[in-house]
Amino acid sequence: MKKLTILAMLPIMHITAAQNKQETQPVPPPPPPPNLEGHYQVQDAYGVSLSLSALYWKPYEEGLDFVIQNQGSTGLVNNASVRRAPFNWHWGWRAGLGYQIPQKKMNVEASWTHYTSKGSSSPSVDLPLTLFSVWSLPTGGAIPPVNFEQQATAHSRLFLNVVDLGLSGVFAPRPFLDITPYIGLSTAWIHQKFNFNLAGGPGLNGHTTLDDKIRMKNDFWGIGPKIGMDTLWDLGYGFGICGNFNLSLLYGFFKLKQQETAEFSGLEPPTTFLDLTHNLFHIARLNFDTLIGLRWDKMFQDGRYHLTVEAGWENLIFLGQNQLMRFPSQINQGINSSGKGDLTIQGGSGRVAFTF
Repeated sequence: MKKLTILAMLPIMHITAAQNKQETQPVPPPPPPPNLEGHYQVQDAYGVSLSLSALYWKPYEEGLDFVIQNQGSTGLVNNASVRRAPFNWHWGWRAGLGYQIPQKKMNVEASWTHYTSKGSSSPSVDLPLTLFSVWSLPTGGAIPPVNFEQQATAHSRLFLNVVDLGLSGVFAPRPFLDITPYIGLSTAWIHQKFNFNLAGGPGLNGHTTLDDKIRMKNDFWGIGPKIGMDTLWDLGYGFGICGNFNLSLLYGFFKLKQQETAEFSGLEPPTTFLDLTHNLFHIARLNFDTLIGLRWDKMFQDGRYHLTVEAGWENLIFLGQNQLMRFPSQINQGINSSGKGDLTIQGGSGRVAFTF
């Protein structure tokens, strides 16, 4: 009877031993929480960041054709090419200052972008070829003041200043990705000058055109909200791919000036055909800027200092910046059309930032 009791208890003892063995095994630790503060947040520091960027950009703008270069008969646009007022590659810079609010894990940032560019073009032809002027004002007479020309020059100049002030905060939804949303205020000054000179062809009442001077200014200032997002895709060893996008809506005004004065052989003094000195209107303009590039980050002194080196390609798009007016009618001098061309600026940029 005693043997039967022991045999009956064996399964129970086996189960109890298995349970005790399972309870004594170590429980694996839970997975670590996501690094919501980003990869490169300084610790025990002042939270001040300084940055400086070198910009090498080239502008492009619609509606800046100034002559049609004819390849055939002087009376027709035959096998022709369009010559536009150009801009050249030039250097610019961007300076930034930031501060990390410790309690909010939020950054206050300010930056100033400064860029200038200029360009020139000087096409010339010999008869029977000719240059058709695009911006010369037609008159009500049978012969326009300037039509067929043999020499032309164009000089362009651009001044750009953008100041941004905003808030941002970084978080990392994935171990390999940092996302930094941005909201702020932006203001921009965009000043443009275009000077055209034409000469060499028959002008007013058959007199030779000695010099047809066309002077134009297209200035814009605006201020408004700006939103955007910066991303950093971690590749390891401190390297990563950065991709940024920003959008701003600036409310401001355009101020335009246009003047044309021509000098003809045998006629004194020079004749002014256009003197538009007051053309000011308010409007809002939508602007975009994007960047894609390669970035390297390094933390020093147990996370107290952070160094960033970045190289990328930027694109800035300012919609509807060319508001210069053309007057095509010989009957009604008030009829006009506006080019409403977009201004795009693109090129390389290199940035160094230090946070302490």
